[in-house]
Amino acid sequence: MIRAGFSGLLCLAFFSFSGCGGVKKARAKRIAEKAFEHSENGDYEKALSTSDIAVSLGSEDPKLYALRGMLFVFVGEPEAAAENLEKGIEFAKALEDDAEKESILGRMNSDLAAAYRGSGQYQKALEISEANYEQQKDDPAFLNNYAWFLAVCPEESVRDGEKAVKIATAACELSQWEEFHIIDTLAAAYAEAGNYENAVRWQKRAIQTAKNGESPVTVDEGIHERLKLYESGKPFREDMEAEYREQIDTQRSAPSDPFAP
Repeated sequence: MIRAGFSGLLCLAFFSFSGCGGVKKARAKRIAEKAFEHSENGDYEKALSTSDIAVSLGSEDPKLYALRGMLFVFVGEPEAAAENLEKGIEFAKALEDDAEKESILGRMNSDLAAAYRGSGQYQKALEISEANYEQQKDDPAFLNNYAWFLAVCPEESVRDGEKAVKIATAACELSQWEEFHIIDTLAAAYAEAGNYENAVRWQKRAIQTAKNGESPVTVDEGIHERLKLYESGKPFREDMEAEYREQIDTQRSAPSDPFAP
């Protein structure tokens, strides 16, 4: 009995250097899966505390860190969110499956840039977007967010109208000019570049595209207010921190998975 107990203690003491390490990793994986289940059920506090256990067991699953990034945003801790996303990105870089690596890195970098934008750390958000442009230049969602940021950011040093026009145009082409919110971004980019004739033209196109959509959408008043701004020769500036909080509140109301389709 004594020898058996001593062996158990040795196993615990040398988890990472013996076969017991595999048991530890398996347990971390099971607990991580539980964290995802809690998140999908909308129990974010429990999901976060469960994910803490998986992390303490040495989980290196980048998706778990993506989940933790989202959860920390939900509980109002943007710095912890960014820290976990950064850790997850490092783990994702070690993945052997290139397709999976590219997908996860793209999503996590986008989430990290959004977290920085939402917390007013605009230069950090800009650095991430610039660093990931080549990798994600065929992703219309990434291009749309990047162009919008360059066009409407409240910090003057970040804004670049000409670059925003170029990126937004590419996003419109990739989406076959069918997404009203991307055309809306193009209009904002032209306004930032001082080309109000095109800003008005594309804002009207965005409104019409929204009305003609196969699935009718309720267009928020903002899209009409922006048209009035451009018609009066003024650009649009977004309170990105307030907008981010509003988006988070909306996401909190539904079960969430950071890698759901």
